[in-house]
Amino acid sequence: MLLFVAMGDTFDNFSSWLKNFVFNSLAESRHFLFSITRAEWLSLLGTMAAALLAAVVSLYVVYLQNTQQRNRDDEQQKTTEQNKLQYLHFLINDSFKTIEFYRLSVENAKESYKRNPFVIPDLNSYVPHSLNSIANKINQEEYYLASVNQFPKNESGFGIAELLQLCNALNDNYTKAFSEFSLQFPLLIEDKDKYRSALEELIEIVNQYILENKVDDLTGSDKINYIRINEIMGALKNNPPDFKGNEWLKISNDLLIVPLNLTLQDQGKPNLRKIYNQSRHALDLRVNYIGRIYNVVNSLEINRSIQQDILGRIKNVGAPLEVYIKELNKKKVNS
Repeated sequence: MLLFVAMGDTFDNFSSWLKNFVFNSLAESRHFLFSITRAEWLSLLGTMAAALLAAVVSLYVVYLQNTQQRNRDDEQQKTTEQNKLQYLHFLINDSFKTIEFYRLSVENAKESYKRNPFVIPDLNSYVPHSLNSIANKINQEEYYLASVNQFPKNESGFGIAELLQLCNALNDNYTKAFSEFSLQFPLLIEDKDKYRSALEELIEIVNQYILENKVDDLTGSDKINYIRINEIMGALKNNPPDFKGNEWLKISNDLLIVPLNLTLQDQGKPNLRKIYNQSRHALDLRVNYIGRIYNVVNSLEINRSIQQDILGRIKNVGAPLEVYIKELNKKKVNS
């Protein structure tokens, strides 16, 4: 009980002290405020105004610096985006050269096949660096965002997503076409060499037959076969082709294989059957080679047609980019 009484007295004393402190502080403040002269008031207000002005100026300077920095950042971003689109435009147009080289190579291959199928075509290639860069090296997402920012919103980035997809498809087809040709090229050489070897062996067998037999010793169909075979080989000797050349491979069927096969319908003796079998073997090898070279040229033509279709779509979808780059170059020239 005595403890609560003591605590109550302590609280009353503290409250009394706090009231006196606040009253004395207010009194002193009133005394200070009323004791300040007019000049001192003006000086105080001037100081406060100067401090406020300094604060406002500082804030404005910070705002101005931030605005200028944002403008510099925006301008830098704009320049970066323009450079990206300009680089993309270069890559696309440079890729056109690759496809044009392929087209010309295929046209040459088709003409060569018509003239002589034993001339194996060679695909001249403009290095597909740009086409490969679009498909596999550049960050396509960055280029998409750049186009969206640089083109009016209603053009939706002029369909750059479709444009990049078309470029990817073009690269895939071009890579596939060259890969297929690279696989077939050594097989063509191998088939061609097999046919040439078969012809050489056939000629050797026929010459051996002619040397081992005499027309006077033969009768009936054997004699007729001998005379005909001798005439076939005589035609070759009187106007010898280049047995190592492609032209000989082209005409060999008409000059040697077909005449021998027609002559040896009745195979007769074993040595005639040997000639006939070798001529049939040579014919089979010829057919195999002709079939392969036909498929190769046909595949080249199919891929050429696909590439030209994709190329046309790229030019159509990329038309806004073409206009954009032309306008951008004009601005750079005039600035």
